[in-house]
Amino acid sequence: MFHNEAAFVELSDRLGNWATQMAARFGSPVYLTGSCMMIAEPRDVDIRCIIEDDAFIRRYGDINDWCKGCWLPNKHDGSLRYAADMYALSKEIAEVHCLNIDFAVQPIQIARQFKDRPKHRIDKLNIAELKY
Repeated sequence: MFHNEAAFVELSDRLGNWATQMAARFGSPVYLTGSCMMIAEPRDVDIRCIIEDDAFIRRYGDINDWCKGCWLPNKHDGSLRYAADMYALSKEIAEVHCLNIDFAVQPIQIARQFKDRPKHRIDKLNIAELKY
């Protein structure tokens, strides 16, 4: 699973308080995912908050637009809100911890595509994990 257990524990601890704030903000668990779970020196640290599809739609608009890569400027208000939110949240935690953070909120519909990949929950809230 994780390439270096000691580094993984240290990273989880460093990001835990911020992840807990994100879990409270979005009402869903927060996970370490991606290459930081598998290689010694990943390019970035992928962090995902998986939310219900309807919650995603209320915040950011149609999932199908998002799935097609349509989250570009001037597409619609939801895409601009999504891009601004993810940029600001990633930048905030990256600056605090001097890490290249890729934070994203994903609807279940998207997360389902990656369900067999390793992930580790890092928030400290007592929120049930979503089934997908």
